[in-house]
Amino acid sequence: MIRRELKSRLNELEKRYAAAVQAKRKKADAPTDFARWHAIQVAAVALYGEPKMEEPLRVAHLRMQEKLNEEFAAAAQEYWIREHGENGTL
Repeated sequence: MIRRELKSRLNELEKRYAAAVQAKRKKADAPTDFARWHAIQVAAVALYGEPKMEEPLRVAHLRMQEKLNEEFAAAAQEYWIREHGENGTL
């Protein structure tokens, strides 16, 4: 009886410890994840936003978003037509 209770408590502690370790690792990785996402955005603005020295960066960012939206929409439409035909449906 006592053994079963102790084993149950030990299992619960192991679960709590594993959850705490996972939360700590996730928190430690957050700056790296943010830095990676920021680097991707900066590269996309540089490549597709055509930034100019005299304009705010947000203007180039918006230009980049518009350009990529157009390009990906066109590519998605081409893929759809190729897979489903001109008047294809699901």
